[in-house]
Amino acid sequence: MSVQRLALSIVSICLVLILGLAAFGDRLTLKDGKVLEGTVIKQGDRYWVKTSDGSTQYVSIDDVSKLEKGSGKSITGSSDIGGGSSSAAGFSSSLASTQRRANSVDKPLAAVTIWQDFIDSKPSEADLKVAKEELARWKSMAENGGEKINGRWVTGDEYKSLMTRYRAIMREATNLLSHDDLLKGAEKVEEARRIYPNDFAVNFWLGYVELKKRNWEKAIPYFDAVLKLKPNLPEAMANVAIAEWFKSNYRDSKAVLKMHDAAKQGDNEEIVFDLISMLNASPPAFLRSTAGKAAVEDARLLSYKYKINQNAQGTIYYVRLHEESVAEHSEHNMWSGTGFILKDDGLILTNRHVAKDAKKLMVLLHNGQQNAAEVVKIDDEQDLALIRLKNADSKLPVVRLAASDLPMDGADCTVIGYPLVDRLGGSPKITHGIVSSSIKKGAMSVKSIGLEGLTDEIDVLIDAKVNPGNSGGPILDKYGNVMAIVCMKSLASETEDSYGMGISAGRIRKFLAKNRIMLPRGENGTSTLSVEDIAAKVEPAAVLIFATK
Repeated sequence: MSVQRLALSIVSICLVLILGLAAFGDRLTLKDGKVLEGTVIKQGDRYWVKTSDGSTQYVSIDDVSKLEKGSGKSITGSSDIGGGSSSAAGFSSSLASTQRRANSVDKPLAAVTIWQDFIDSKPSEADLKVAKEELARWKSMAENGGEKINGRWVTGDEYKSLMTRYRAIMREATNLLSHDDLLKGAEKVEEARRIYPNDFAVNFWLGYVELKKRNWEKAIPYFDAVLKLKPNLPEAMANVAIAEWFKSNYRDSKAVLKMHDAAKQGDNEEIVFDLISMLNASPPAFLRSTAGKAAVEDARLLSYKYKINQNAQGTIYYVRLHEESVAEHSEHNMWSGTGFILKDDGLILTNRHVAKDAKKLMVLLHNGQQNAAEVVKIDDEQDLALIRLKNADSKLPVVRLAASDLPMDGADCTVIGYPLVDRLGGSPKITHGIVSSSIKKGAMSVKSIGLEGLTDEIDVLIDAKVNPGNSGGPILDKYGNVMAIVCMKSLASETEDSYGMGISAGRIRKFLAKNRIMLPRGENGTSTLSVEDIAAKVEPAAVLIFATK
């Protein structure tokens, strides 16, 4: 055999071997038409692929349209992708999809709600076992505090240490910026962002720095980023209005309307002054329009609240971030509140602003169990809502409404709730105080105590401390009965303490009666209970509510 013929034979044999190996290799076809050939191994919700050139990569299941294993078997459709390995591992398509969604979240509580929702869908026994294990894992992470930061999960003591460091730096940055030390303040904000980029506050303060520099075009995107995380945050809305006002050289009526919207969302002295100043510089034609007249009327009312001259103009204040206002505006996709069980079948009373707009509701009971819930009724007139557990396993502990419709001034009160869950954890917190005032018809109105921005539904003021997360929790009398439900707190300042505010048992009873729910009144005991006894009596009926969009 000649050398040339021998060489051709060797090449032919090699080609046959290569083609034969290719025929027995795996072939992955992506939805965009790209084809990957080599070794394909399923790993959870993705594939590890090693191609013939030795390079490796990961491919999400969602990006694959067909997998052909080396045997020549073709598998199509997302429910079967993986050559049978998905079902062999005990994963249905629905379970795998749930796992992908849970693994994509930034906070463990969001994953807890996702897995609870899957469990409530009554999956197969095999899927249920996996789901319960996943739920327990995420719940443990949530209880220890944790979050995905810079691409990795940080939990436990490391998370607490990181957040302590972040908050200290942000306090320093806020102090510097408040005293117009822009360069050092901006440096501190950047340092904080490197540590914890998830917080909207870093974008807010960077936008604030650009306002101070009069860089209107650069400031607006920062505040737009804030509003994606904190929709309707009044300070961010106001600063966008300010930037657009100056950018238009004081001629943009839309900027005035945005400032008006900010004031309606949550007024403070800076926002009100800016609104009045803008209106006084606006053209007469705008002031005569329907929108202009509404803005002028609201500005006039707010000027009395803050004692601002209605003719003020010329000066515009850049609006700083107020902690109390931030606390009232929950996360864009998840927030928490409190509720209490009225009937042993799982009927729960909470605030309208806790339950409204929630796509999913999850309730954490005192014994650690969690259940999905659904909205029964949202009150359009008061900050009240009824929700019900979807799967109440047994009769649940309940709390009764007080015999009296309205508490007496000076009465002792105890508040039970779940405030500041991200910082204080998911256990109930107890505060104690007195009823500062029950706002009786004709005796005192919300406007007369300087809170005219609030609605007239509030008729109980207490000096017991409440914070975000207490919303929907019970305010209890000395017998452990509900005298009112927490709905908000007044804003504190350097010279004023905050008050807790609520809706009385009498108004709650009317809301329930309107919805054909009649409950027995709580009984007054022969002797008053201690705060410890009240907590022991009512804690089992107080629940933590997580809501997600």
